[in-house]
Amino acid sequence: MRRYLMALALALSACAPQVIQAPEARPLLEEKGFYPALPGLEWVYVPEGEALSSPPYRLRVEGPALYEGQEALRFRSQGRGRIGRTTVRWGPLG
Repeated sequence: MRRYLMALALALSACAPQVIQAPEARPLLEEKGFYPALPGLEWVYVPEGEALSSPPYRLRVEGPALYEGQEALRFRSQGRGRIGRTTVRWGPLG
């Protein structure tokens, strides 16, 4: 009986939670050029003043595109039943 209790105690101690030290959390910040122009970036947002529980909108950078023969940037937006694409050009003045 004594061996049984020792084996049971060892088995239970092996299942007990163990204290481990969590690694230090540090944000990964990398400069990658003009921030909004990076293909693949996606923003998920709720318009200002609305409850955070409201359905969000999503805006994703699709990448370079041509608009009226000039290089532009294409975005895809969706949310609340709407899906659309927008093409934007930036110049020296913005």
